[in-house]
Amino acid sequence: MGAPGIDIVATRWPVKVARPKALGGMPDIADVVYGVHRCTHGHGDELPDGFELLPDVAGPHRLTRMQIERGKVRLSDRVIFALVAVSIAAPENIGQKVPPAYHLTFAGEPLMINEWWGRADDMVVLLSREKMPSVKLDFTDWMTVAT
Repeated sequence: MGAPGIDIVATRWPVKVARPKALGGMPDIADVVYGVHRCTHGHGDELPDGFELLPDVAGPHRLTRMQIERGKVRLSDRVIFALVAVSIAAPENIGQKVPPAYHLTFAGEPLMINEWWGRADDMVVLLSREKMPSVKLDFTDWMTVAT
């Protein structure tokens, strides 16, 4: 949802992150989200230059951008809603409630949040119906600069 078409498991990002957890020691998307966005906001600091979120949620539909430079990765603000979807679908959250009209949108269809609490397996099935490529981005030639 936050990076459609990109193999977020295999892609390593050309940025410096303290203590990345991904295999091979280079940061994956989780390292970037946690190490840059969560830690920065969690400490009340401003995001470093080059890590701002790109405003895609306001539209048009199905537009999700990224800007990648040596040492910088600007993600779509749609990544926020992808993280919300992960939290909603987590089995630990079954039984939670929000106001009835709250929803996420995927592939142009509304997903009523109260119908999706704790349904990770069903969410995987739903997301897999939207056929799209899964491309590993290769920034190998930039990695020595980022670390």
